[in-house]
Amino acid sequence: MSLYRNSVPYRNAHGYRRGHLAGLGYRFGLPYRNPLAYRPTESSSGVVAPGARNGDGLRWRKAIAQGRAVAAPILGVAAHDQAAGLSWATARPKNAFVALMLRQQAARQGACDARWADTAEHHDHSSAFAYLHGTPYQAAHTMPWGDIRNAHQIQAALPYAHPRPHAIGIAARWGELATHARENTSTWRALVARGAMLALPWSALQARTADTIIVWPPTPPIDPGTILVPDLPVYVMLPTMTAVRLPDRTPLPLLSISMTAEAGTFDWSFSAPIAPAAIDLVNPDDGSQPEIEVMVNGFLWTFVVEGYDDNRRFGSRTYTLRGRSRTAQLAAPFAAARTYTEQQQRTASQLAEQEMPPGWTLVWDTVDWLVPGGTWSYQDLTPIEAVSQLAASVGAVVRSDPQAREVRVEPQYRHSPWEWAAAAPYAILPAAAIGDGSSSWRGGTNAEAVYVYAQNAPTGALVRRAGTAGATQLPMIVDPLAVHADAQRERGRQALAADGRAREVQRTIPLFPSPAPPGMPDLGVVPVGSLLEFEEVDGIWRGQVSAVRIDAQRTGEAFSVRQHLTLERQYR
Repeated sequence: MSLYRNSVPYRNAHGYRRGHLAGLGYRFGLPYRNPLAYRPTESSSGVVAPGARNGDGLRWRKAIAQGRAVAAPILGVAAHDQAAGLSWATARPKNAFVALMLRQQAARQGACDARWADTAEHHDHSSAFAYLHGTPYQAAHTMPWGDIRNAHQIQAALPYAHPRPHAIGIAARWGELATHARENTSTWRALVARGAMLALPWSALQARTADTIIVWPPTPPIDPGTILVPDLPVYVMLPTMTAVRLPDRTPLPLLSISMTAEAGTFDWSFSAPIAPAAIDLVNPDDGSQPEIEVMVNGFLWTFVVEGYDDNRRFGSRTYTLRGRSRTAQLAAPFAAARTYTEQQQRTASQLAEQEMPPGWTLVWDTVDWLVPGGTWSYQDLTPIEAVSQLAASVGAVVRSDPQAREVRVEPQYRHSPWEWAAAAPYAILPAAAIGDGSSSWRGGTNAEAVYVYAQNAPTGALVRRAGTAGATQLPMIVDPLAVHADAQRERGRQALAADGRAREVQRTIPLFPSPAPPGMPDLGVVPVGSLLEFEEVDGIWRGQVSAVRIDAQRTGEAFSVRQHLTLERQYR
């Protein structure tokens, strides 16, 4: 980090005493203003003196009252060294200003660095160098550059500027600067508050400009997987909704629709008013299982129509369709229940996979463990109920894809609530993107430990939250499938996570269309179980989504789409 153009805050080329500044390698007669106000085109060349003409031998013009000191021709740096025997490291008293003020000094001297303080010691009062005794600026300018604090206090009114190329070679080393900042009260934040510019080591010094302010300490970077919703004054969207009957894709005149997914259920559910003239297109009274496809703002859902409500008033009659996602075909009344016992040794994911009928896919996305033969058995369960029982043994939940024939087994709490502050959220939403909301107290004990044992087996474990004494404990958990340490640990973690003191928070946000237009976030439908961060006017907080409801409503000629979230906000 270096101060100003030549690391010296010269105010005016003629503002110093005649014997101390005359003949400096600055552009003759140029009024030196605030160094930040200069443009690159106003910088004078350091190799060719200002005002020199081609063919004049590159002779420095006679300076005021210093002609005898500067009349020697300077044909080049190498020639000057040979003719005058002048060393860059040890400047002669009368020629110190010639040796030091050439702009390309740092590039030409190689490993020889001329220190300002060392140079000042070689000067006498007859030298035309500015770092001399008898001037009011000496105290601030003859000290080593390592003493940044005092120099900054003297020149606090002027911010640190982008160092010119000649100053890079004489700038203080980053290690010395950082050490000084730690040992003194003049911290990085104080410098920034004064309008300073910090040249950080991972950025090229020449890349910094006078209008660049580096805030220290820097803001932690956002995880690449986190969706950042921009803070905009207005979010403009054109909501859309279409519905067709499958498989022939006959259009359905739905008046509106509301779709819901909750943490305690394994599928999406919907309700949608429909005109009476179209009820025969999807009437399930004959025992069929009509399927419909709904698209809202570019997002698809596929539902099985299970029934409808008949709404009659004087002079009007409407029907409201009801149903669930395709996962309902794995539950009653569409799927038959059975009784089963597995005699072979299988993993939990294998036991769940064999419950899937042809055409269905299972995604096991939680802890997996080995289950001995004869341990897994059930009576009168449908396929989705059997998978749910396997998932519940480790505190996991079953969720369905809104469109495909896919079942997912996921942890109820992917991130433990006591680790939410350090975890990467699914998305960050500003206050401008949040609509109405409310909250209610849910309670909890913030338990620290729980015993988990396998039924009819001697294995068990005390699952305790790390860093706690385990004083507050939940009642013992006994499960026939908790026969492995991994399963016991995960079951205990989920139980402790669900017992935290919490509020149930409702927030309304837009359903941004897909594909996202330029400048808009690709947030889409927020998955149940995802961790969100809200930057609201009264503070920043995080919560886990426990329910999602999509409402596409018609009010007269207007049509709107909203996404209503229910979140669990814990206090640990």
